Amino acid sequence: MDSEKYIGLDVHQATIVVAVLDSSGRLVMESILETEAATILQFFAGLRGTVSVTFEEGTWSVWLYDLLNPHVDKLVVCNPRKNALLKDGNKSDRLDARKLAELLRGNQLKPVYHGETGVRMLRELARSYLTIVKDLSRVMNRLKAVYRSWAIPCAGRDHNPPLFCEMLYLAEYNPFGSPASKEINAEHSQTDAPKYRPVLPESPALACKCNQHNQQNSAQNQGINGVKALFA
Repeated sequence: MDSEKYIGLDVHQATIVVAVLDSSGRLVMESILETEAATILQFFAGLRGTVSVTFEEGTWSVWLYDLLNPHVDKLVVCNPRKNALLKDGNKSDRLDARKLAELLRGNQLKPVYHGETGVRMLRELARSYLTIVKDLSRVMNRLKAVYRSWAIPCAGRDHNPPLFCEMLYLAEYNPFGSPASKEINAEHSQTDAPKYRPVLPESPALACKCNQHNQQNSAQNQGINGVKALFA
């Protein structure tokens, strides 16, 4: 076989379609591999000569780059939006892998940077921080909608443990489902926004759960503040 090989990989969750071209552009091998490290490394261990590999940027690109980079001579993670050749003609996994190999052989790919991994942890922390902020805002908006449906004031952006305790009481003790609350239900059944706000009884179990909630909020805020300190 030729000493130079250009390999295109069409990567999917379960399988990877492989197309191997030689220096003249002739297709010398096609294969379908499981998306597992041992299977992939076994395939590349059987290749000889100068091996150049390409695949598109995607969900698996970081893992696959770290896996293959020590075992090949050239590795290009390409930008799928810049590959006009893949949009022409018929579409299939085998054709896409072969077109990627042809573009790699012709040096027509737009690479996506995958270099040193020293800042990867920082990027993951930043991405996690942004996700936490978005999720927290989404959850707080849903809780506020529930509070408003009970005519409970909920202005502001900070956590409000008393509101949580009232929600906990309503969920656990359900005063509107008790016989004593039937008159209240009947009285407010005709109104669009009930004005009744239940008075919480003194309960050691309820107080304990409220204290646990406050402690969890404190621990979560300390963790978020720790991530914020990285960007200060």
